[in-house]
Amino acid sequence: MRIELIGDGKAYTVDHQNGGRLHEITLADGSQRVVAGGLATCEGLALDTADGQIYVSNREGQLWQIAQRAAQPLGGVGKVVA
Repeated sequence: MRIELIGDGKAYTVDHQNGGRLHEITLADGSQRVVAGGLATCEGLALDTADGQIYVSNREGQLWQIAQRAAQPLGGVGKVVA
């Protein structure tokens, strides 16, 4: 299992089964949500917190770049992510 921690009390992990999904886990309560799917057979996971990027590699030789900002939930009605 691949896990990367970030400084705001959250972690990211990849599910290499079930079509390849990236999960965000809140460490305080263990809640999790899927922030990306369709990544195929995930193998590697890395975070670049300075640039706000998540990198996921798979067995098919692809490297996915996902902006951490895009992985944030919008929450309530009308909330805008700056």
